[in-house]
Amino acid sequence: MRIESGTIERVSLGPGRHGAAWGTIDDREVFLLRLTDELGRWAEGEAAPISGFSDDSLERTLSSLEGALAPNGALLGANVERPEDIVELIETLELSPAAAHAVDQALLALLALRAERSVASLLAANPRAAVPCHALVDSLESAHRAVGRGITALKVKLGRSTWTQERQWLESVRLAVGPEVSLRADVNGAWSLDQAREAWPELQRLGVDLVEDPIDIRDRAGYRALRELQGPRVAVDQGCTGIDDLQAWIAAGALDVVVLKPMIIGGLQRARDLAQAAAQAGISVMVTTCLESERGRQGALAVARAVPAGALEVCGLDPIASVWPGAEIIRGPIPNPVASAARAEPERAALVTAAASRTWRELRDRAAKIAGGLQAAGVTPGSVIALEGRPSARWVETFFGISWLGAIAAPVASAADPAALESLGAAWVVSDAPGGVADGPWRALDLGEDRADGSPLSERDWFLERPLVRLLTSGTTGTPTAVTLTTSQVFFGALGSTVRLGHDGEDRWLCCLPLHHIGGLAILCRAALTQTSV
Repeated sequence: MRIESGTIERVSLGPGRHGAAWGTIDDREVFLLRLTDELGRWAEGEAAPISGFSDDSLERTLSSLEGALAPNGALLGANVERPEDIVELIETLELSPAAAHAVDQALLALLALRAERSVASLLAANPRAAVPCHALVDSLESAHRAVGRGITALKVKLGRSTWTQERQWLESVRLAVGPEVSLRADVNGAWSLDQAREAWPELQRLGVDLVEDPIDIRDRAGYRALRELQGPRVAVDQGCTGIDDLQAWIAAGALDVVVLKPMIIGGLQRARDLAQAAAQAGISVMVTTCLESERGRQGALAVARAVPAGALEVCGLDPIASVWPGAEIIRGPIPNPVASAARAEPERAALVTAAASRTWRELRDRAAKIAGGLQAAGVTPGSVIALEGRPSARWVETFFGISWLGAIAAPVASAADPAALESLGAAWVVSDAPGGVADGPWRALDLGEDRADGSPLSERDWFLERPLVRLLTSGTTGTPTAVTLTTSQVFFGALGSTVRLGHDGEDRWLCCLPLHHIGGLAILCRAALTQTSV
């Protein structure tokens, strides 16, 4: 693969605000590097330095990227055939960490396109299908929202007020979310060793699982002293950006968990290598972002999927809380549309096929029972479930049963393609031909098995910011890629259709498009939201 051209775009991620002990950020600008190969295929990488957290800057990053793309630079015209070639190329280019991340991410994505594989599979032979995530919260409202989305670990920033105030804040969070939710704290090195020692018993009492950068990162002896106390585990973030740092922390016996930010470390492969070294030393690994865009989060997620078995911590890669907040978005829940349609129009036809028909009441009841059956089989909210099968009443019932459970439906044309299932991040596959499902780290279930005989799950709201469906693009202009749609995207798409076309209660949609494409799937969602028939 030869790199023929490249472009740099400076992008504002929109207004927002993020505060930590080292300072506050009110806006976020990043660079997108687009590289194109000799066949016209292209991929992008993100460069997102964060002022205050590291020595990297927008100016330094831009200069590095421009130098790499200069006529006398080594990037244009480079031949890349293996991930190892990218490592050698980046060493030659002498890039800043954020610029190195952009080059590494873009070139890995190009290699993945050519090989029809995921980036994670280039980083590890057998990447995990899913990564557990915590959410960064700054208010009781955001804590409630996160828990409502199925998040079971919350992270809070400390070190910005007095310990008395922050202890009260932690107590209010613990009271609000209950004892089952794990709490974590990030102090960004703001405490002295004495302050940390004073806080440690209270942190333990409140069930705080770990503390990131509790004191100055130069005081490794202090970190070791905190590890020897009974209480939270000690995690190191800002003090570990390379292998020399990691080895020094390990030699000092001063950490339980290392926090890896690929953007700060200088790329996906460098972060992967640090994760492997930490795992070999018995150190747990947490992968997180620098609050960049979704593109940066996807790169960090690929690294997390490649962390050796047994070493991965719950990571800071929640799709809502780990990216720059940007412009204000509408949050919160809406009532389950299928349950609402059944209340409003219980005997109206929801679905008509050549073989069967369902009223909204029948569809609601069967979706609730299928959700219960899936839960009994081990499916959990947030899991990605690939759904394969001919269009049928059972297929539609299962689709709405998946969303009723709070899992993510991923309709596919064929479950025999392991690359497609891997790209979707499938943990489960429901198919009308389970014997033909490709081998992989997913579990296959039979679409034909009647799970509607189980105990129904109670109705659950749909949260607007929660992922609802995941689909593969058509592949018209390249290899199909996975795209996640949130409830808000589906909901407002249906609302736009209603406003533009208008809907009468007796309307009936003709669904003549494949259900594994958004064109067909959107018709089912519109019907549920407008209580019409399909």
